[in-house]
Amino acid sequence: MKKPFFSLLLILLVSFAAAQHQRKHSAIKNLSSGNVKSGYYYIKCSADGNYMDLPGPSTEAQKKNTHIQLWDMDDGYDRIIHIRRLRSGWYTMQPMHSPYAFDIEGGAGATHNGAKLQLWDNVKESGLNSSVNSHFRFKEAPGKGTYYIKVRHSGKYLDAVDGDLYKNGCAIQQWDFHGKKDQRWILEPYKGKVYKLYEGTE
Repeated sequence: MKKPFFSLLLILLVSFAAAQHQRKHSAIKNLSSGNVKSGYYYIKCSADGNYMDLPGPSTEAQKKNTHIQLWDMDDGYDRIIHIRRLRSGWYTMQPMHSPYAFDIEGGAGATHNGAKLQLWDNVKESGLNSSVNSHFRFKEAPGKGTYYIKVRHSGKYLDAVDGDLYKNGCAIQQWDFHGKKDQRWILEPYKGKVYKLYEGTE
């Protein structure tokens, strides 16, 4: 008598898992693209209120391979991010003071969960130096000026490392969409003077 019971239980568990999977993918499919204007922004994590930032003094925190982190707000140039819309509708993100742009570590083949957000060569929209792992799209999230940030090459989303939330230095990675606050990013327009521009940020 136990065998039919366990078979029924297995069927119910499989059905539940399939329904959860379908709901998740339906939620992703129904996300609306945000019409973000090109410009300069502070980018704040909705979960802990800290901002995207580069480690070290702002005049030095601009080097290739540098990982992006979350940190308390200060007046450093390294947290002023130029968001630029490409003709394709995707975006690049580049700190105002750095010649390098945001990029998923590991290149276009890095499609796994946990790949970190870093600085790398600034890219054009097309040509030999084009790199889809440095292209992003903004999807509307709950809250004014709040977005999920989708990574072009992997289909994953920028995500604050959960175990380090609420700590200065929390890393930013790509991860499967789950929609929680550690994947929601608030864009706060920067209204100050632009002090230095690099090729590709005009």
